[in-house]
Amino acid sequence: MLDVVNAAHERRERLQFDFRGRDGNATVRDVEPHRVVRSGRHWYLLAYDVERADWRTFRLDRVAPRASTGPTFKPRTIPTGDDAPYLSMVPAGASGEMWTREPDPAAVQAVTAWAQAMLRPGAAVVIDTETTDLPGAICEIAVVDAATGETLLDTLVDPRTPIAASAQHIHGISDADVVGAPSWPEVLPHFLAITAGRQVLAYNVDFDAGVVRADTERYGLDLGDLAQDERWGCIMRRRAETLPPSAGLALGAGHRALGDSLAALDVLRTLSTAAMFTPTL
Repeated sequence: MLDVVNAAHERRERLQFDFRGRDGNATVRDVEPHRVVRSGRHWYLLAYDVERADWRTFRLDRVAPRASTGPTFKPRTIPTGDDAPYLSMVPAGASGEMWTREPDPAAVQAVTAWAQAMLRPGAAVVIDTETTDLPGAICEIAVVDAATGETLLDTLVDPRTPIAASAQHIHGISDADVVGAPSWPEVLPHFLAITAGRQVLAYNVDFDAGVVRADTERYGLDLGDLAQDERWGCIMRRRAETLPPSAGLALGAGHRALGDSLAALDVLRTLSTAAMFTPTL
């Protein structure tokens, strides 16, 4: 969902989705996406609801994306005032500037040490996947060496299932593109060989590890010790430890596996120097 929102935000396109409220009822919303923020254990989309002519926040785990509706919009200024309850979740500044504060020095030191360890030769790889849906089967995967940036794997994957239109809209991979590509059972042995003995990092590891495990199980194959959570690491989660709670954490890359892997590696390198980030959304 972060990828869908980020794509619509970058193109300044309205976003349409099904939203399930706390009462369990679903409604269709047409919004101008402004920012994703984190509050407590949940992610929220701050957006201008076109039909209600007002700002709203939507918990992302209650959102089911349809597609960008097409019309572009000019970004609005967030109003101020005590009568706007969503402002408690919005970074300071009526125009939506990110709220900043000094991070916890101990947290930054721990994240920096972790990133430096991941960048040592032979320590880790960074992966990214593109899928047929959210979630869905893998239709592209890339792996890069964390120490050198060398591309170890970059291939389309025949998912043996149609690619949803909403997914094609994000990554641009069509059913025709994967004709003749290797299937996941053909890619998996190479993937296991190049990741053997290394920490496997992803920007949003819950997603990428999840689809790798799901596809492996779908074909009745063995993932080996990559089935263990300890073999995986999340760059986004580590990045979050050095940022304010309300900061947006979308990667902001181009939504192709190799480009996103390299973008995640850039984040890892920045973390190794204890540098702070300018969130993209």
